[in-house]
Amino acid sequence: MKSTRRRIMSRVLLFLAAATPVIHAAPQQEERAPAFTPPESAEIEDQLLSQLNRARIERGMSPVRMHPALREIARGHSRDMAERALLSHSSTTGETYTDRLGAAEIWFAEHAENVAFSETYVAEIIHRSLMESPGHRENILNTIFDSVGIGVIQAEGGGYFVTQDFIRILTAKPSGEAGLHPEESRSAGAADMEAHLEEVVRQTQARINEMRRSKGLPDFLFTARANALAGQFARSRAEGLPAPLLPPDFRRIQVLHLFVTAPDLESATQEMELFLHHAFRSGGMGVRFARTAEHPGGAYFFAFLLFLDHHYSEMSVDDHRDLVLQQINLLRLRAGRRAFTAHSWLSGEALRISQSLRKGESLTRISSSLLGYHIETYATEDPMKVPERTSVSISRAGIRSLGLGVAYEPDPDLPTGTFWVTLIYK
Repeated sequence: MKSTRRRIMSRVLLFLAAATPVIHAAPQQEERAPAFTPPESAEIEDQLLSQLNRARIERGMSPVRMHPALREIARGHSRDMAERALLSHSSTTGETYTDRLGAAEIWFAEHAENVAFSETYVAEIIHRSLMESPGHRENILNTIFDSVGIGVIQAEGGGYFVTQDFIRILTAKPSGEAGLHPEESRSAGAADMEAHLEEVVRQTQARINEMRRSKGLPDFLFTARANALAGQFARSRAEGLPAPLLPPDFRRIQVLHLFVTAPDLESATQEMELFLHHAFRSGGMGVRFARTAEHPGGAYFFAFLLFLDHHYSEMSVDDHRDLVLQQINLLRLRAGRRAFTAHSWLSGEALRISQSLRKGESLTRISSSLLGYHIETYATEDPMKVPERTSVSISRAGIRSLGLGVAYEPDPDLPTGTFWVTLIYK
């Protein structure tokens, strides 16, 4: 109404001016105002982006950026609505916004769409109308989103169809840093994806150890073999396939499986509290990226193997011997026999034999002082388990003294290792 009123007043002034006599002036022809041309769609889109970000910044929010691929999707949907003269979130072929993102191979953590029809091209009026609608306003002011595509298409009968497509781009970095999304969050080639996932692994491991250090815990050790196995678990999880079997030696230790599916590292970290437990010091991790029915925008499928650490590598030779002796005496007591106290000299001889076995040396030479003694040896990955043959031998009556030596060899891939055990008794 205000603009109409201004035009009427201008005509009155011109009319009065023209009616006033002008002395000695030649007659003048009335000048016509140039025809008005509405702004191009791209200009309206840019103006709507400015209006949208002004509203966010005024409320202390971060602005969103115009995403080129999203802009094309939004324009395509506005064009589809204009051709049908129908306001809808679904396209002519029934595709939803989620479908359109998938077809364009755009990765996203969250998404939402605003559609509107306006009889005017004035961005300020369009924006104000959207802000007056609770659902549209919620999308415009949602802190989750960091990117938008805006498409404006003029209908043949007049008016404009408007689409605002919002997403939160998938990122493997903490908020506030540049996102890791190949080619503007589009799918990349196999080589690019593998490089991307290697960076995700690096950042995830660094974040886990930052968390552990903040709690006064040592860094978590990610071993090559455990990482490879965790990678198989991550792939099966992403592809919806059965989980692989653990190798035999992994089955002899306590392994905790942790699976996390998240759009980014920040979300995944919230599910990693188990890494802050002192009982877990080593293991492996693997990650794959996949787009599934449950995660149409794509997600990272993390798989972790956490080994329960018995701290064997931190124990002394006497501690290792006492662990085995504890189990031997438990078997003795169950058989109604008295417990052993390790004989000092015999235990020294037993330790030398265990150390030779650990080095792969043959036992062709045994001290003559051990003639008449019974010598048994075995290797185990669990010091709390005694072979059945040995348990029968040491449970017999009449054994007066026992020498026990244990040589420990850690395993670089597992938290246990091998215990070379020698028993000398008479």
